[in-house]
Amino acid sequence: MILENALAIEPNHAGANLQMAQLHMQRQEYQKAKNYLQRANTVEPKNETVAKALAQVHTASGQLDAASEVYQSLTQTPSQDAVVLHVTALECQRHQSQIHGFRHTVLKISQYDTNDLALQR
Repeated sequence: MILENALAIEPNHAGANLQMAQLHMQRQEYQKAKNYLQRANTVEPKNETVAKALAQVHTASGQLDAASEVYQSLTQTPSQDAVVLHVTALECQRHQSQIHGFRHTVLKISQYDTNDLALQR
């Protein structure tokens, strides 16, 4: 494969590492993709494309805290409205189960209060 040959010659080539990562992401081989992205990120730490791909790998593999951390690092650059939306969506997804549990508790309490009022009458 051409990319593998390129990386054999120049293992720290950010673009080749990114392309290899994207190939592994398509195959849902997230750990392999993450390894290539981390290498690319080490070489080019301010590369937004690499950072976004790394956040996507974290999200796809269920590592929402890590994804959120990467997206938040991107918000430090100007005009990153899409990144802010990703961070917000991840935070909502992460807290969704807590919200569901809270709703369940509120419903139980409201049913208890309704039953309690019926008993008093």
